[in-house]
Amino acid sequence: MISSHLNLILSFSNVQFSVLFSVIISLSISITANAQPQVIKGKVVDRDSKASLPFATLVSKRNGGGTIANKEGVFRLPVEVNDTVEVRYTGYEPFSYYLNKSSQNNVTFELEFSKTQLTEVNVVAADERAFNLIAKVRKQLLKSRYQRSKAFLEIFTEKDSIPTELLELYYNSNFRKGNVESLEYKSGRLAMAPVDGSFFKSYSTSRVIQSHNPLTSAGFPENVFTTKKQNLKKVYDLRIVSYGSGGETLIFDAKEDYEHSHFSGSISINEKEELSEVEFFVRMPSQIPFIPLFENDLLKPLELHITWFYTTNEKGVAPQLIDFGYANISGVPTGPDYTPPYLERHIKAAGTAYFYDFDDPFFTPQMVCENDLNDYQRMLNTPCHEAIWELTRPFEKSSKFQRNKQFLEKNGAMKTYAEHEFFKDYSGLESMVGHRNVFWSDTARMRLNLIYHQPNELGFETSVPRRKKFKLDVEMYFDLIEVDSTVSVYSQCLFDVYDSYYGLEHDSLTDLFLNLHFDLCEVERRRFETSLANMDQITPKTALRLYEESNSRLHAKFEKYFRETDSGTSLRALERYSHELNQVTGVDNLELFLPVMEGL
Repeated sequence: MISSHLNLILSFSNVQFSVLFSVIISLSISITANAQPQVIKGKVVDRDSKASLPFATLVSKRNGGGTIANKEGVFRLPVEVNDTVEVRYTGYEPFSYYLNKSSQNNVTFELEFSKTQLTEVNVVAADERAFNLIAKVRKQLLKSRYQRSKAFLEIFTEKDSIPTELLELYYNSNFRKGNVESLEYKSGRLAMAPVDGSFFKSYSTSRVIQSHNPLTSAGFPENVFTTKKQNLKKVYDLRIVSYGSGGETLIFDAKEDYEHSHFSGSISINEKEELSEVEFFVRMPSQIPFIPLFENDLLKPLELHITWFYTTNEKGVAPQLIDFGYANISGVPTGPDYTPPYLERHIKAAGTAYFYDFDDPFFTPQMVCENDLNDYQRMLNTPCHEAIWELTRPFEKSSKFQRNKQFLEKNGAMKTYAEHEFFKDYSGLESMVGHRNVFWSDTARMRLNLIYHQPNELGFETSVPRRKKFKLDVEMYFDLIEVDSTVSVYSQCLFDVYDSYYGLEHDSLTDLFLNLHFDLCEVERRRFETSLANMDQITPKTALRLYEESNSRLHAKFEKYFRETDSGTSLRALERYSHELNQVTGVDNLELFLPVMEGL
Protein backbone atom coordinates (compact mmCIF):
# COMPACT_ATOMS: atom_id res chain seq x y z
CA MET A 1 0.00 0.00 0.00
CA ILE A 2 1.12 3.53 -0.59
CA SER A 3 0.71 5.17 2.77
CA SER A 4 0.91 8.66 1.34
CA HIS A 5 -2.44 8.29 -0.46
CA LEU A 6 -5.29 9.05 1.85
CA ASN A 7 -8.68 10.49 2.30
CA LEU A 8 -9.12 12.80 5.24
CA ILE A 9 -11.76 15.18 6.41
CA LEU A 10 -10.90 17.33 9.40
CA SER A 11 -12.57 20.38 10.83
CA PHE A 12 -10.63 23.54 11.67
CA SER A 13 -12.39 26.71 12.78
CA ASN A 14 -15.65 25.42 11.32
CA VAL A 15 -13.99 25.00 7.94
CA GLN A 16 -13.92 21.46 6.62
CA PHE A 17 -11.02 20.14 4.57
CA SER A 18 -11.14 16.94 2.60
CA VAL A 19 -7.78 15.46 1.67
CA LEU A 20 -7.12 12.72 -0.82
CA PHE A 21 -3.67 11.38 -1.49
CA SER A 22 -4.30 10.50 -5.06
CA VAL A 23 -2.90 8.99 -8.18
CA ILE A 24 -2.16 11.75 -10.58
CA ILE A 25 -0.14 10.92 -13.59
CA SER A 26 0.28 12.68 -16.87
CA LEU A 27 1.90 12.97 -20.25
CA SER A 28 4.40 15.08 -21.98
CA ILE A 29 5.24 16.56 -25.30
CA SER A 30 8.24 18.44 -26.67
CA ILE A 31 7.46 22.14 -26.66
CA THR A 32 7.97 24.33 -29.69
CA ALA A 33 7.04 27.93 -30.32
CA ASN A 34 4.32 27.10 -32.83
CA ALA A 35 2.94 23.75 -31.61
CA GLN A 36 1.19 23.66 -28.25
CA PRO A 37 0.10 20.20 -27.07
CA GLN A 38 -3.22 19.46 -25.48
CA VAL A 39 -5.42 16.43 -24.94
CA ILE A 40 -8.82 15.98 -26.52
CA LYS A 41 -11.18 13.33 -25.26
CA GLY A 42 -14.57 12.09 -26.25
CA LYS A 43 -16.46 9.28 -27.91
CA VAL A 44 -16.83 7.74 -31.37
CA VAL A 45 -20.40 6.78 -32.31
CA ASP A 46 -22.55 5.76 -35.28
CA ARG A 47 -24.11 8.88 -36.83
CA ASP A 48 -27.58 7.40 -37.15
CA SER A 49 -28.00 5.10 -34.15
CA LYS A 50 -25.59 6.95 -31.82
CA ALA A 51 -24.28 3.53 -30.80
CA SER A 52 -20.69 3.40 -29.58
CA LEU A 53 -18.02 2.25 -32.04
CA PRO A 54 -15.53 0.23 -29.97
CA PHE A 55 -11.83 0.29 -30.82
CA ALA A 56 -12.09 3.06 -33.42
CA THR A 57 -8.71 4.44 -34.48
CA LEU A 58 -7.77 8.13 -34.24
CA VAL A 59 -4.64 9.54 -35.88
CA SER A 60 -3.04 13.00 -35.73
CA LYS A 61 -2.06 14.11 -39.22
CA ARG A 62 0.50 16.57 -37.88
CA ASN A 63 2.66 14.23 -35.80
CA GLY A 64 1.42 10.82 -36.91
CA GLY A 65 0.51 9.82 -33.37
CA GLY A 66 -2.70 8.05 -32.62
CA THR A 67 -4.82 6.09 -30.20
CA ILE A 68 -7.54 3.45 -30.06
CA ALA A 69 -10.94 4.09 -28.48
CA ASN A 70 -11.88 1.64 -25.76
CA LYS A 71 -14.68 -0.89 -25.95
CA GLU A 72 -17.23 1.84 -25.31
CA GLY A 73 -15.85 4.13 -28.00
CA VAL A 74 -14.23 6.49 -25.49
CA PHE A 75 -10.81 7.94 -26.34
CA ARG A 76 -8.13 10.42 -25.25
CA LEU A 77 -5.60 11.78 -27.75
CA PRO A 78 -2.73 14.32 -27.43
CA VAL A 79 -2.86 16.81 -30.28
CA GLU A 80 -1.67 20.28 -31.22
CA VAL A 81 -3.46 23.46 -32.21
CA ASN A 82 -4.05 23.60 -35.98
CA ASP A 83 -3.87 19.81 -36.10
CA THR A 84 -6.27 17.49 -37.93
CA VAL A 85 -7.48 14.24 -36.39
CA GLU A 86 -8.61 11.44 -38.69
CA VAL A 87 -11.08 8.95 -37.21
CA ARG A 88 -11.41 5.49 -38.79
CA TYR A 89 -13.61 2.49 -38.13
CA THR A 90 -14.04 -0.65 -40.17
CA GLY A 91 -17.15 -0.30 -42.36
CA TYR A 92 -17.43 3.48 -41.92
CA GLU A 93 -16.29 6.51 -43.88
CA PRO A 94 -13.17 8.24 -42.47
CA PHE A 95 -13.93 11.40 -40.52
CA SER A 96 -11.56 14.38 -40.22
CA TYR A 97 -11.67 16.95 -37.42
CA TYR A 98 -9.66 20.20 -37.51
CA LEU A 99 -8.56 21.75 -34.22
CA ASN A 100 -8.10 25.48 -33.80
CA LYS A 101 -7.68 27.60 -30.67
CA SER A 102 -11.43 27.66 -30.00
CA SER A 103 -11.96 23.91 -30.45
CA GLN A 104 -13.51 22.03 -27.55
CA ASN A 105 -11.45 19.48 -25.64
CA ASN A 106 -14.44 17.14 -25.24
CA VAL A 107 -15.94 16.01 -28.56
CA THR A 108 -18.15 13.33 -30.04
CA PHE A 109 -17.23 12.00 -33.48
CA GLU A 110 -20.17 10.68 -35.51
CA LEU A 111 -19.13 8.31 -38.31
CA GLU A 112 -21.23 7.46 -41.34
CA PHE A 113 -21.65 3.83 -42.38
CA SER A 114 -20.06 2.97 -45.72
CA LYS A 115 -21.05 0.22 -48.12
CA THR A 116 -17.40 -0.02 -49.12
CA GLN A 117 -15.38 -1.85 -46.48
CA LEU A 118 -12.23 0.00 -45.46
CA THR A 119 -8.97 -1.78 -46.11
CA GLU A 120 -6.55 0.46 -44.20
CA VAL A 121 -7.33 -1.15 -40.86
CA ASN A 122 -7.43 -4.86 -40.08
CA VAL A 123 -8.68 -6.21 -36.74
CA VAL A 124 -8.03 -9.86 -35.94
CA ALA A 125 -8.18 -12.13 -32.92
CA ALA A 126 -4.68 -12.54 -31.51
CA ASP A 127 -2.66 -14.96 -29.49
CA GLU A 128 1.02 -15.43 -30.45
CA ARG A 129 1.09 -12.07 -32.24
CA ALA A 130 -0.17 -10.46 -29.04
CA PHE A 131 2.37 -12.32 -26.93
CA ASN A 132 5.16 -11.25 -29.27
CA LEU A 133 4.09 -7.60 -29.20
CA ILE A 134 3.98 -7.58 -25.39
CA ALA A 135 7.45 -9.15 -25.25
CA LYS A 136 8.78 -6.67 -27.84
CA VAL A 137 7.49 -3.66 -25.90
CA ARG A 138 8.76 -5.00 -22.57
CA LYS A 139 12.21 -5.43 -24.12
CA GLN A 140 12.19 -1.87 -25.46
CA LEU A 141 11.34 -0.50 -22.03
CA LEU A 142 13.91 -2.58 -20.15
CA LYS A 143 16.68 -1.66 -22.61
CA SER A 144 16.02 2.09 -22.34
CA ARG A 145 18.83 3.96 -20.62
CA TYR A 146 18.82 6.70 -18.01
CA GLN A 147 17.86 10.20 -19.15
CA ARG A 148 16.50 13.45 -17.72
CA SER A 149 14.04 16.10 -18.80
CA LYS A 150 11.99 19.04 -17.64
CA ALA A 151 8.47 18.21 -16.47
CA PHE A 152 5.28 20.17 -15.89
CA LEU A 153 2.35 18.64 -14.01
CA GLU A 154 -1.14 20.10 -13.75
CA ILE A 155 -4.05 18.58 -11.85
CA PHE A 156 -7.61 19.90 -11.82
CA THR A 157 -10.10 18.50 -9.32
CA GLU A 158 -13.85 18.76 -8.98
CA LYS A 159 -15.95 17.92 -5.97
CA ASP A 160 -19.59 17.15 -6.70
CA SER A 161 -18.96 18.49 -10.24
CA ILE A 162 -17.78 21.88 -8.92
CA PRO A 163 -14.12 22.94 -9.48
CA THR A 164 -12.30 22.94 -6.15
CA GLU A 165 -8.53 22.64 -6.67
CA LEU A 166 -5.80 23.34 -9.19
CA LEU A 167 -2.17 22.30 -8.79
CA GLU A 168 0.62 23.32 -11.19
CA LEU A 169 4.09 21.94 -10.53
CA TYR A 170 7.49 22.00 -12.24
CA TYR A 171 10.02 19.18 -11.82
CA ASN A 172 13.12 17.67 -13.26
CA SER A 173 12.28 14.12 -14.24
CA ASN A 174 14.59 11.10 -14.17
CA PHE A 175 13.77 8.15 -16.43
CA ARG A 176 15.13 4.64 -16.34
CA LYS A 177 13.87 1.64 -18.31
CA GLY A 178 11.23 3.87 -19.90
CA ASN A 179 9.71 4.66 -16.52
CA VAL A 180 9.56 7.78 -14.34
CA GLU A 181 12.14 6.88 -11.72
CA SER A 182 11.93 10.13 -9.75
CA LEU A 183 10.67 13.70 -9.90
CA GLU A 184 12.81 16.46 -8.41
CA TYR A 185 10.75 19.43 -7.24
CA LYS A 186 11.46 22.79 -8.88
CA SER A 187 8.48 25.00 -8.08
CA GLY A 188 4.71 24.96 -7.79
CA ARG A 189 1.52 26.82 -6.99
CA LEU A 190 -2.05 25.99 -6.03
CA ALA A 191 -5.49 27.50 -6.00
CA MET A 192 -8.49 26.23 -4.07
CA ALA A 193 -12.18 27.04 -4.05
CA PRO A 194 -14.57 25.90 -1.31
CA VAL A 195 -17.49 23.62 -2.11
CA ASP A 196 -20.12 23.74 0.64
CA GLY A 197 -17.55 25.12 3.06
CA SER A 198 -14.94 22.44 2.45
CA PHE A 199 -11.74 22.18 0.44
CA PHE A 200 -10.02 19.35 -1.39
CA LYS A 201 -6.30 18.62 -1.58
CA SER A 202 -4.34 16.32 -3.89
CA TYR A 203 -1.34 15.73 -1.68
CA SER A 204 1.33 13.41 -3.10
CA THR A 205 0.81 13.45 -6.83
CA SER A 206 4.48 13.06 -7.72
CA ARG A 207 4.83 9.97 -5.52
CA VAL A 208 1.99 8.30 -7.35
CA ILE A 209 3.53 9.12 -10.72
CA GLN A 210 6.70 7.42 -9.57
CA SER A 211 4.78 4.46 -8.18
CA HIS A 212 3.01 3.58 -11.44
CA ASN A 213 5.13 1.49 -13.77
CA PRO A 214 3.49 -0.25 -16.76
CA LEU A 215 5.72 -3.29 -16.18
CA THR A 216 4.62 -3.75 -12.56
CA SER A 217 1.41 -3.45 -10.54
CA ALA A 218 2.63 -1.89 -7.23
CA GLY A 219 -0.76 -1.07 -5.76
CA PHE A 220 -2.53 -0.77 -9.10
CA PRO A 221 -4.67 -3.38 -10.90
CA GLU A 222 -2.77 -6.02 -12.87
CA ASN A 223 -2.19 -5.61 -16.62
CA VAL A 224 -0.91 -7.59 -19.62
CA PHE A 225 2.71 -6.99 -18.60
CA THR A 226 2.18 -8.35 -15.08
CA THR A 227 -0.03 -11.29 -16.10
CA LYS A 228 1.80 -14.53 -16.84
CA LYS A 229 1.83 -15.52 -20.50
CA GLN A 230 -0.07 -18.76 -19.87
CA ASN A 231 -2.90 -16.77 -18.22
CA LEU A 232 -3.28 -14.01 -20.78
CA LYS A 233 -6.00 -15.67 -22.85
CA LYS A 234 -7.81 -16.69 -19.67
CA VAL A 235 -7.90 -13.13 -18.38
CA TYR A 236 -8.16 -11.10 -21.60
CA ASP A 237 -9.82 -10.93 -24.97
CA LEU A 238 -6.93 -9.96 -27.25
CA ARG A 239 -7.16 -8.24 -30.62
CA ILE A 240 -4.54 -6.87 -32.97
CA VAL A 241 -5.30 -3.80 -35.10
CA SER A 242 -2.98 -3.44 -38.10
CA TYR A 243 -2.67 -0.26 -40.17
CA GLY A 244 -2.00 -0.12 -43.87
CA SER A 245 0.66 2.56 -43.31
CA GLY A 246 2.40 0.38 -40.72
CA GLY A 247 2.14 0.01 -36.97
CA GLU A 248 -0.05 -2.13 -34.77
CA THR A 249 -2.23 -1.83 -31.69
CA LEU A 250 -2.89 -4.62 -29.24
CA ILE A 251 -6.26 -4.24 -27.53
CA PHE A 252 -6.57 -6.13 -24.25
CA ASP A 253 -10.06 -6.31 -22.81
CA ALA A 254 -10.36 -7.89 -19.35
CA LYS A 255 -13.03 -10.58 -19.20
CA GLU A 256 -15.98 -10.27 -16.84
CA ASP A 257 -14.37 -12.23 -13.97
CA TYR A 258 -11.29 -10.00 -14.10
CA GLU A 259 -12.66 -6.59 -15.15
CA HIS A 260 -12.21 -5.10 -11.66
CA SER A 261 -8.85 -6.66 -10.77
CA HIS A 262 -7.12 -6.10 -14.12
CA PHE A 263 -6.67 -3.08 -16.35
CA SER A 264 -8.13 -3.16 -19.86
CA GLY A 265 -6.45 -1.03 -22.47
CA SER A 266 -4.16 -1.01 -25.47
CA ILE A 267 -0.51 -1.00 -26.54
CA SER A 268 0.50 0.73 -29.77
CA ILE A 269 3.68 0.63 -31.82
CA ASN A 270 4.40 2.77 -34.87
CA GLU A 271 5.54 1.76 -38.36
CA LYS A 272 9.13 1.49 -37.04
CA GLU A 273 7.88 -0.93 -34.35
CA GLU A 274 8.69 1.64 -31.65
CA LEU A 275 6.44 1.93 -28.60
CA SER A 276 4.16 4.95 -28.96
CA GLU A 277 1.36 4.52 -26.43
CA VAL A 278 0.10 2.37 -23.56
CA GLU A 279 -3.40 2.91 -22.21
CA PHE A 280 -4.90 1.49 -19.01
CA PHE A 281 -8.45 1.87 -17.74
CA VAL A 282 -10.61 0.13 -15.15
CA ARG A 283 -13.99 0.66 -13.55
CA MET A 284 -14.75 -0.14 -9.92
CA PRO A 285 -11.17 -1.33 -9.37
CA SER A 286 -10.62 -3.84 -6.59
CA GLN A 287 -7.13 -2.45 -5.94
CA ILE A 288 -6.21 1.22 -5.89
CA PRO A 289 -3.03 3.12 -5.00
CA PHE A 290 -4.65 5.22 -2.27
CA ILE A 291 -6.27 4.43 1.05
CA PRO A 292 -8.32 6.42 3.57
CA LEU A 293 -6.42 7.92 6.47
CA PHE A 294 -8.90 6.71 9.07
CA GLU A 295 -10.20 3.17 9.18
CA ASN A 296 -13.83 4.27 9.38
CA ASP A 297 -13.65 6.62 6.39
CA LEU A 298 -15.32 5.70 3.13
CA LEU A 299 -13.53 5.43 -0.19
CA LYS A 300 -15.33 3.92 -3.18
CA PRO A 301 -13.24 3.93 -6.36
CA LEU A 302 -15.37 4.39 -9.46
CA GLU A 303 -12.87 4.49 -12.31
CA LEU A 304 -9.22 5.03 -13.09
CA HIS A 305 -7.40 5.63 -16.35
CA ILE A 306 -3.75 6.23 -17.18
CA THR A 307 -2.35 6.69 -20.67
CA TRP A 308 1.37 6.86 -21.40
CA PHE A 309 2.57 8.41 -24.65
CA TYR A 310 6.19 7.70 -25.55
CA THR A 311 8.96 9.19 -27.62
CA THR A 312 12.03 7.34 -28.90
CA ASN A 313 15.55 8.74 -29.02
CA GLU A 314 19.10 7.39 -29.04
CA LYS A 315 18.73 6.29 -25.40
CA GLY A 316 15.55 4.30 -25.96
CA VAL A 317 11.95 5.11 -25.12
CA ALA A 318 10.78 7.61 -22.52
CA PRO A 319 7.39 9.04 -21.53
CA GLN A 320 6.50 12.17 -23.43
CA LEU A 321 3.11 12.73 -21.84
CA ILE A 322 1.05 10.90 -19.24
CA ASP A 323 -2.66 11.53 -19.07
CA PHE A 324 -4.47 10.57 -15.90
CA GLY A 325 -7.93 10.69 -14.41
CA TYR A 326 -9.88 9.12 -11.58
CA ALA A 327 -13.28 9.29 -9.95
CA ASN A 328 -14.38 8.05 -6.56
CA ILE A 329 -16.82 8.57 -3.74
CA SER A 330 -15.22 9.90 -0.59
CA GLY A 331 -16.96 10.12 2.75
CA VAL A 332 -16.59 10.51 6.49
CA PRO A 333 -18.88 9.19 9.22
CA THR A 334 -21.22 11.80 10.68
CA GLY A 335 -22.83 9.62 13.34
CA PRO A 336 -21.94 9.33 17.04
CA ASP A 337 -18.38 8.17 17.78
CA TYR A 338 -17.38 8.53 14.14
CA THR A 339 -19.92 6.02 12.80
CA PRO A 340 -22.21 5.98 9.72
CA PRO A 341 -24.13 7.55 8.06
CA TYR A 342 -21.49 9.05 5.77
CA LEU A 343 -21.20 12.49 4.30
CA GLU A 344 -20.36 11.51 0.73
CA ARG A 345 -18.60 13.56 -1.95
CA HIS A 346 -18.03 12.66 -5.59
CA ILE A 347 -14.43 13.43 -6.46
CA LYS A 348 -13.23 13.66 -10.04
CA ALA A 349 -9.70 14.67 -11.01
CA ALA A 350 -7.79 14.90 -14.27
CA GLY A 351 -4.07 15.45 -14.58
CA THR A 352 -1.48 15.78 -17.31
CA ALA A 353 2.29 15.59 -16.96
CA TYR A 354 4.37 16.89 -19.83
CA PHE A 355 8.01 15.86 -20.23
CA TYR A 356 10.13 18.00 -22.52
CA ASP A 357 13.67 19.27 -23.23
CA PHE A 358 15.27 15.85 -22.82
CA ASP A 359 18.89 16.05 -21.59
CA ASP A 360 18.34 19.76 -20.85
CA PRO A 361 16.73 19.81 -17.39
CA PHE A 362 16.11 22.83 -15.19
CA PHE A 363 18.86 24.23 -13.00
CA THR A 364 18.52 22.27 -9.76
CA PRO A 365 17.57 24.54 -6.82
CA GLN A 366 20.36 24.52 -4.26
CA MET A 367 18.74 23.36 -1.07
CA VAL A 368 18.62 20.02 0.71
CA CYS A 369 14.95 18.99 0.93
CA GLU A 370 13.61 16.00 2.82
CA ASN A 371 12.60 13.21 0.41
CA ASP A 372 9.50 12.18 2.34
CA LEU A 373 7.74 15.56 2.05
CA ASN A 374 4.55 15.56 0.02
CA ASP A 375 3.94 18.02 -2.82
CA TYR A 376 2.09 20.50 -0.62
CA GLN A 377 4.88 20.49 1.95
CA ARG A 378 7.56 20.93 -0.70
CA MET A 379 5.69 23.79 -2.32
CA LEU A 380 4.80 25.64 0.86
CA ASN A 381 8.20 25.17 2.51
CA THR A 382 10.39 26.11 -0.45
CA PRO A 383 11.07 29.70 -1.55
CA CYS A 384 9.42 30.50 -4.87
CA HIS A 385 11.33 32.05 -7.76
CA GLU A 386 8.56 33.99 -9.49
CA ALA A 387 10.36 33.93 -12.86
CA ILE A 388 9.31 30.28 -13.26
CA TRP A 389 5.79 31.46 -14.11
CA GLU A 390 7.08 33.58 -16.96
CA LEU A 391 8.06 30.42 -18.83
CA THR A 392 5.90 29.18 -21.68
CA ARG A 393 3.84 26.32 -20.35
CA PRO A 394 3.18 23.26 -22.51
CA PHE A 395 -0.50 23.89 -23.24
CA GLU A 396 -0.79 27.71 -23.15
CA LYS A 397 -2.99 27.97 -26.25
CA SER A 398 -5.44 25.26 -25.22
CA SER A 399 -8.83 25.68 -23.59
CA LYS A 400 -7.37 23.82 -20.58
CA PHE A 401 -4.86 26.64 -20.04
CA GLN A 402 -7.60 29.25 -20.20
CA ARG A 403 -9.66 27.28 -17.68
CA ASN A 404 -6.68 27.07 -15.31
CA LYS A 405 -5.88 30.76 -15.77
CA GLN A 406 -9.43 31.78 -14.88
CA PHE A 407 -9.47 29.51 -11.83
CA LEU A 408 -6.16 30.97 -10.58
CA GLU A 409 -7.30 34.55 -11.11
CA LYS A 410 -10.54 33.93 -9.26
CA ASN A 411 -9.18 31.90 -6.35
CA GLY A 412 -5.62 33.14 -5.98
CA ALA A 413 -2.37 31.23 -6.14
CA MET A 414 -0.35 30.24 -3.10
CA LYS A 415 3.30 29.27 -3.58
CA THR A 416 4.91 29.40 -0.12
CA TYR A 417 4.14 29.62 3.57
CA ALA A 418 5.29 33.24 3.43
CA GLU A 419 1.88 34.17 2.03
CA HIS A 420 0.20 34.36 5.41
CA GLU A 421 -2.93 36.06 4.08
CA PHE A 422 -3.83 32.82 2.34
CA PHE A 423 -4.00 31.02 5.67
CA LYS A 424 -6.35 33.65 7.03
CA ASP A 425 -8.74 32.90 4.18
CA TYR A 426 -8.33 29.12 4.42
CA SER A 427 -8.23 28.43 8.13
CA GLY A 428 -6.67 25.10 9.04
CA LEU A 429 -4.58 24.55 5.91
CA GLU A 430 -1.34 25.22 7.75
CA SER A 431 -2.16 22.68 10.46
CA MET A 432 -2.96 20.02 7.87
CA VAL A 433 0.31 20.46 5.99
CA GLY A 434 2.31 20.23 9.22
CA HIS A 435 5.53 22.01 10.13
CA ARG A 436 6.68 25.01 8.14
CA ASN A 437 10.12 26.27 7.34
CA VAL A 438 10.97 29.82 8.41
CA PHE A 439 12.10 32.29 5.74
CA TRP A 440 14.49 34.99 6.93
CA SER A 441 12.83 38.31 7.65
CA ASP A 442 13.88 41.42 9.55
CA THR A 443 10.39 41.63 11.04
CA ALA A 444 9.78 37.97 11.97
CA ARG A 445 12.19 36.22 14.32
CA MET A 446 12.86 32.57 15.13
CA ARG A 447 11.38 30.96 18.24
CA LEU A 448 12.42 27.70 19.78
CA ASN A 449 8.87 26.34 19.65
CA LEU A 450 9.09 26.24 15.84
CA ILE A 451 11.56 23.34 15.85
CA TYR A 452 11.68 19.97 17.57
CA HIS A 453 12.52 20.58 21.25
CA GLN A 454 12.12 17.57 23.52
CA PRO A 455 15.39 17.24 25.48
CA ASN A 456 14.23 14.21 27.44
CA GLU A 457 13.00 12.32 24.38
CA LEU A 458 16.19 12.96 22.41
CA GLY A 459 17.96 10.83 25.02
CA PHE A 460 21.38 12.47 25.08
CA GLU A 461 23.77 11.21 27.77
CA THR A 462 25.17 13.73 30.23
CA SER A 463 28.64 13.12 28.86
CA VAL A 464 27.66 14.12 25.31
CA PRO A 465 29.18 17.53 24.43
CA ARG A 466 26.74 20.43 24.32
CA ARG A 467 27.50 21.03 20.62
CA LYS A 468 26.28 17.53 19.77
CA LYS A 469 22.88 18.04 21.39
CA PHE A 470 21.39 20.32 18.76
CA LYS A 471 21.17 20.68 15.00
CA LEU A 472 20.20 24.02 13.50
CA ASP A 473 19.73 23.49 9.77
CA VAL A 474 19.91 26.98 8.29
CA GLU A 475 20.31 26.94 4.52
CA MET A 476 20.85 29.42 1.72
CA TYR A 477 18.39 28.57 -1.03
CA PHE A 478 19.46 29.49 -4.56
CA ASP A 479 17.65 29.06 -7.86
CA LEU A 480 18.32 30.10 -11.43
CA ILE A 481 15.90 30.24 -14.36
CA GLU A 482 16.57 31.12 -17.98
CA VAL A 483 13.68 33.06 -19.53
CA ASP A 484 14.03 34.20 -23.15
CA SER A 485 17.85 33.95 -23.01
CA THR A 486 17.88 36.04 -19.82
CA VAL A 487 19.19 34.50 -16.60
CA SER A 488 17.10 35.27 -13.52
CA VAL A 489 18.53 34.40 -10.09
CA TYR A 490 16.88 34.22 -6.68
CA SER A 491 18.17 33.45 -3.21
CA GLN A 492 16.64 33.20 0.26
CA CYS A 493 17.72 32.08 3.72
CA LEU A 494 15.52 29.58 5.48
CA PHE A 495 15.44 27.64 8.73
CA ASP A 496 14.68 24.01 7.88
CA VAL A 497 12.47 22.93 10.77
CA TYR A 498 12.12 19.40 9.41
CA ASP A 499 15.81 18.67 9.81
CA SER A 500 16.49 20.66 12.99
CA TYR A 501 16.29 19.79 16.66
CA TYR A 502 17.36 21.35 19.97
CA GLY A 503 18.17 18.95 22.78
CA LEU A 504 19.09 21.57 25.36
CA GLU A 505 16.91 23.27 27.94
CA HIS A 506 15.39 26.61 26.96
CA ASP A 507 17.26 29.33 28.81
CA SER A 508 17.54 33.13 28.63
CA LEU A 509 19.97 33.07 25.69
CA THR A 510 18.34 30.42 23.50
CA ASP A 511 16.26 32.62 21.17
CA LEU A 512 19.06 35.16 20.83
CA PHE A 513 21.43 32.31 19.91
CA LEU A 514 19.01 30.95 17.28
CA ASN A 515 18.40 34.29 15.57
CA LEU A 516 22.04 35.35 15.40
CA HIS A 517 22.77 32.00 13.75
CA PHE A 518 20.00 32.72 11.24
CA ASP A 519 21.33 36.23 10.58
CA LEU A 520 24.78 34.87 9.73
CA CYS A 521 23.16 33.18 6.73
CA GLU A 522 21.45 36.39 5.63
CA VAL A 523 24.70 38.34 5.71
CA GLU A 524 26.45 35.74 3.55
CA ARG A 525 23.45 35.62 1.18
CA ARG A 526 23.69 39.37 0.60
CA ARG A 527 27.41 39.02 -0.09
CA PHE A 528 26.62 36.26 -2.59
CA GLU A 529 24.03 38.38 -4.43
CA THR A 530 26.47 41.30 -4.59
CA SER A 531 29.02 39.01 -6.22
CA LEU A 532 26.41 37.91 -8.76
CA ALA A 533 25.46 41.51 -9.52
CA ASN A 534 29.09 42.36 -10.23
CA MET A 535 29.46 39.64 -12.84
CA ASP A 536 29.54 40.74 -16.50
CA GLN A 537 27.57 37.66 -17.53
CA ILE A 538 25.81 35.14 -15.34
CA THR A 539 25.77 31.53 -16.48
CA PRO A 540 24.50 28.51 -14.53
CA LYS A 541 28.06 27.25 -14.19
CA THR A 542 29.57 30.49 -12.85
CA ALA A 543 26.59 31.15 -10.57
CA LEU A 544 26.84 27.66 -9.11
CA ARG A 545 30.55 28.11 -8.50
CA LEU A 546 29.91 31.36 -6.58
CA TYR A 547 27.14 29.68 -4.59
CA GLU A 548 29.37 26.78 -3.58
CA GLU A 549 32.07 29.22 -2.45
CA SER A 550 29.52 31.19 -0.41
CA ASN A 551 28.03 28.05 1.09
CA SER A 552 31.48 26.83 2.11
CA ARG A 553 32.21 30.16 3.83
CA LEU A 554 28.82 30.08 5.53
CA HIS A 555 29.31 26.68 7.14
CA ALA A 556 32.78 27.70 8.31
CA LYS A 557 31.20 30.77 9.93
CA PHE A 558 28.57 28.58 11.61
CA GLU A 559 31.22 26.39 13.23
CA LYS A 560 33.20 29.46 14.34
CA TYR A 561 30.00 30.94 15.79
CA PHE A 562 29.20 27.78 17.75
CA ARG A 563 32.74 27.65 19.04
CA GLU A 564 33.08 31.31 20.05
CA THR A 565 29.66 31.48 21.72
CA ASP A 566 30.24 28.13 23.42
CA SER A 567 27.07 26.82 21.75
CA GLY A 568 25.01 29.76 22.94
CA THR A 569 26.20 30.12 26.55
CA SER A 570 28.61 33.08 26.23
CA LEU A 571 26.65 36.33 26.56
CA ARG A 572 29.70 38.45 25.75
CA ALA A 573 30.29 36.63 22.45
CA LEU A 574 26.60 36.80 21.58
CA GLU A 575 26.59 40.56 22.23
CA ARG A 576 29.58 41.02 19.91
CA TYR A 577 27.93 39.02 17.13
CA SER A 578 24.69 40.96 17.59
CA HIS A 579 26.44 44.32 17.12
CA GLU A 580 28.36 43.11 14.04
CA LEU A 581 25.34 41.57 12.34
CA ASN A 582 23.14 44.57 13.14
CA GLN A 583 25.40 46.72 10.95
CA VAL A 584 24.36 44.65 7.91
CA THR A 585 20.83 43.44 8.63
CA GLY A 586 19.50 46.38 10.61
CA VAL A 587 18.10 43.95 13.18
CA ASP A 588 19.05 44.61 16.84
CA ASN A 589 18.59 41.20 18.40
CA LEU A 590 19.78 42.41 21.80
CA GLU A 591 17.00 44.98 21.90
CA LEU A 592 14.46 42.40 20.76
CA PHE A 593 15.44 39.65 23.16
CA LEU A 594 16.91 41.52 26.15
CA PRO A 595 13.48 42.03 27.80
CA VAL A 596 12.82 38.33 27.30
CA MET A 597 16.21 37.45 28.73
CA GLU A 598 15.61 39.62 31.78
CA GLY A 599 12.23 38.01 32.36
CA LEU A 600 13.59 34.44 32.40
